[in-house]
Amino acid sequence: MERRIGLDIMRMAAILIVVLGHTSILLEGTSLKDFPYFKPIDGVDLFFVLSGFLIGGIMLRDFNKHSNILDLLTFWKRRWFRTLPLYFLILGLNYLVLKNGWIKGDIQQANWTFLFFLQNLSQPFFDFFWESWSLSVEEWFYLSSPIIFFILLKLISKKTAFFVTICLMISSTFLFRLLNTTAQIDPFFFDITFKKVVLMRLDSIAFGLLFAWLHVYHSAVLMKFKYHFLFICILMLSYQRTIDLDVTSKFAQVVYLTLSPMALSLSIPFFYSIQLNKNMFMKVVTLISKISYSMYLINLALVIEIIHINFNATNGIIQYLSAWFFIISASYLLYTFFERPLMNLRDKPLKSFFRKIDA
Repeated sequence: MERRIGLDIMRMAAILIVVLGHTSILLEGTSLKDFPYFKPIDGVDLFFVLSGFLIGGIMLRDFNKHSNILDLLTFWKRRWFRTLPLYFLILGLNYLVLKNGWIKGDIQQANWTFLFFLQNLSQPFFDFFWESWSLSVEEWFYLSSPIIFFILLKLISKKTAFFVTICLMISSTFLFRLLNTTAQIDPFFFDITFKKVVLMRLDSIAFGLLFAWLHVYHSAVLMKFKYHFLFICILMLSYQRTIDLDVTSKFAQVVYLTLSPMALSLSIPFFYSIQLNKNMFMKVVTLISKISYSMYLINLALVIEIIHINFNATNGIIQYLSAWFFIISASYLLYTFFERPLMNLRDKPLKSFFRKIDA
């Protein structure tokens, strides 16, 4: 899918919201302790729906009734060259900084499950590499949804197969949450048990898939009503913020977590349609969008926690500005010298690789 400035704006907004939320701990005890003075949307949910939209477009483009296992492996190879190398690098660095006492946490939590994104598949985890929870959700979605789509393609038309895949991903997640409701829960365990468990959140990405399907098969309708969808998005997000959430209720555990990704997916047509002339703003947006994955992985433990725990005598505002400097500069270096070179390898065809094995 071609690079669209509107989608880059969404990705930039998502990572800035995440980092703003994490860096706020550095401003405690300062005159800016309430910064940014408003409750933003959920940045991770924005990542989820954007990922679903982009991955959905790739699936609809690359898979058809005649696709074979090699096509499926190629799809996964491209996804994993994009996500896994940096994830494993940052996973190792998280282990090292915790083992050396530079951050606080539970070293016993750092186990083999993180190698296969099993740390929060059906149960919560905590006290090590917190931000990896969303990576697990995405990786299991990348694994499961193409398999379902691939199988259905052999039985029904592409359009129907993709729509059924979306319905299965949303309904199965909804059912899993429904079957696991409990009245014995507090806000902390609601967060790590419902919000940050893979099987509880796969529907969040599926809403992005839905808009990829609509974009391919009903693009004219999406563009015609893009402002209507955006208005409904704003109304839904506003409603979500007025809710006095009771985490022990079935509404909170089954429905609430769906509201944000459902609403945010409605904004995709508007942002997709944005066209801007090349200028400095576009260059900044594109840069932040490109380094957003690195920013997400390093910002919390490797920058914010290290600064907060080891330099707590330093002025909080200086800590805050230093964190942003290190997050952006380190992410740029990681993208330039690690991410991008490895991503260039993902376009090498698998057929040549298998020929070498056969030889």
